[in-house]
Amino acid sequence: MKNCTIYKTNKNYIVVTQSICDIGARIIDDPIYVIPVETNIEELREKVFDSLNNSRTDVYTPKRDEWSLFEKRDLEKMGQKSFITLYKNSNSCNLALENDILTIQPDQYCEPNKPKSGLCSVKEAAKQINLINTDKTEVMNILIEMLSVSYK
Repeated sequence: MKNCTIYKTNKNYIVVTQSICDIGARIIDDPIYVIPVETNIEELREKVFDSLNNSRTDVYTPKRDEWSLFEKRDLEKMGQKSFITLYKNSNSCNLALENDILTIQPDQYCEPNKPKSGLCSVKEAAKQINLINTDKTEVMNILIEMLSVSYK
């Protein structure tokens, strides 16, 4: 399965490649793209599908004392100060591609300790798209529409 997450802030789309690390969890990977929300749909499409194509398996899992360095590096690439600020100030969707079926699932910010800090999936709003039968520009229109909805 190939994965990426798209965040939409007031100014940018942040396209973050997600790979599966050697312990089976998803982890941020390269490339990370930051593009203005005014960008044309073709550039957004190119970055999203490039991110999906670069999603990998068996990526190195940082050791406990390495996590803060990895997080700092990833936040710098995204132009963000913290993940919590990013989560609070953006709308986001996870994309998962498997066997030509793309699942787009929006996230919502979960308040601390309810059940946890971070993002929670909005499973009832997920959409599945068969890429064999659907133009990739139409997929981007669906994604943009989903990123325009706030599930906060």
